[in-house]
Amino acid sequence: VMTDRIQRIFEQDAQRKDISMEEAKEKHIESLPLQRVGDPQEFAQAVAFLSSNAASYITGSILPIDGGWTREAF
Repeated sequence: VMTDRIQRIFEQDAQRKDISMEEAKEKHIESLPLQRVGDPQEFAQAVAFLSSNAASYITGSILPIDGGWTREAF
């Protein structure tokens, strides 16, 4: 999810590899199944759903909101 922290990570990665920030961001995006960085609003929508009555029967679950980034764990 694109946050200030992720922006700083892209900047640090660019400096470390001596590439542009856009190149660092693109390299990261290429590793994601959805081929894009998530928007904070997408995270907020999941939180709103889990906080709503629509999710009242959901217990003890993990909901990765990462565009498929954790796919390698399975």
